[in-house]
Amino acid sequence: MAEEVNKNRKFSDLPKRSLSAIIYGALWLAAIYFGGWVLTIVTYLFFSIAAFELIKLINTDSKEKKLFTITTAIAGILLIMFQLLIYFKFNDFSFFNIAVNNFATISSFIVLLIVPFFIFLLLETIYLLFYSKISINNFFKFLSFLFFWIIIPIISVQFLNTFNYLLVTVVGIWVFDTMAYVMGVLLGRHTLAKDISPKKTSEGVIYGAILTYIIFIAYFSFIEKRTDLYWIVAIIPFLATIGDLLESKLKREFGVKDSGNILPGHGGMLDRLDSILFTVPFVTFLNLLIILF
Repeated sequence: MAEEVNKNRKFSDLPKRSLSAIIYGALWLAAIYFGGWVLTIVTYLFFSIAAFELIKLINTDSKEKKLFTITTAIAGILLIMFQLLIYFKFNDFSFFNIAVNNFATISSFIVLLIVPFFIFLLLETIYLLFYSKISINNFFKFLSFLFFWIIIPIISVQFLNTFNYLLVTVVGIWVFDTMAYVMGVLLGRHTLAKDISPKKTSEGVIYGAILTYIIFIAYFSFIEKRTDLYWIVAIIPFLATIGDLLESKLKREFGVKDSGNILPGHGGMLDRLDSILFTVPFVTFLNLLIILF
């Protein structure tokens, strides 16, 4: 009886979760479909919200948070300037195509992006060493978060869209997350990582992965025959689960349940992007290896 009540309680959240997911998903799908400026704006919007949620989570004083906010804003401005330079020079957003066909020019643009940021980091480091009591340890921890959780995923999103792999990656993550959630509620018995995410079950992940494979095998077999995309679907359950657990561990260490409340039923943008933050860069890296070798 208690178990049935618990299941009903979990499903009672579904309407709210579904509405948030539909709005969030519609924005992503529209961005991927139209590409170009639309994808760029949606990507920067989502990841900017996630970055500032991350800053709010960090257990530190207001001075450090102010420094982290300034650093994030400058990194974002430099990335946007880089994007604008590429667009106005080549009238294209395809990073890989531009890099291959215009290596010398794109290298100059990368220098224009990196040099100001490193100068800024140097000035910040001097300030931290001589004029501030802000923790160097906290600052460089934050920089690693910013680089690996925000900057690399932003660039990876743009890269994957060049090869039309972004859609299957994002939709694959959604399908797996949905299947894992439903199967976890219905059949979940054994906790996957009790100390990190008590509600995530091994059964949810396993059956969710199986159903995801079945759905995409059927789709690629009968609707869109794309055998080149099987490898992406194959690794999504593993990578998405790792990304989800990583963000859950981060929140547990910060002592919070959700990163924010912008998406009712899901929490913050960081909560919704957790699987994408980890999966998209890995798919990009593996795709590069396939291209190069």
